[in-house]
Amino acid sequence: MPTWLTAVSVASLAVALACGVWIAVDVVRRPPRMRVMAVVWPVTALFGSVAALWFYRCHGRAGVGDDPTMAVSVGKGALHCGAGCTLGDVVAETTAFLVPSVLVPFGYPGLLPDRMFAV
Repeated sequence: MPTWLTAVSVASLAVALACGVWIAVDVVRRPPRMRVMAVVWPVTALFGSVAALWFYRCHGRAGVGDDPTMAVSVGKGALHCGAGCTLGDVVAETTAFLVPSVLVPFGYPGLLPDRMFAV
């Protein structure tokens, strides 16, 4: 991997984490009506970064955009799915790193010699 690509990746992750922290702090100060969104919004920022922060500020904050259009409603609904998948990936990757034996039923190391495919 080129060094510059690693640097861009780290910078991108840092920006996404900063967006998630900003949203998490704001959600604590201004709780959403649907309590699950207090988790969904910060997690969304982990994969949506600046775009997720923009969407949250325009359509997600408590008291803002209380009468959403159909497109905004569909977007918010899709964020539930994205946040769930993100949490699942984080838990699976962490588990595979901390307890590699959980990969054995998925074919590692015999059927799939590369950890990436078993994970």
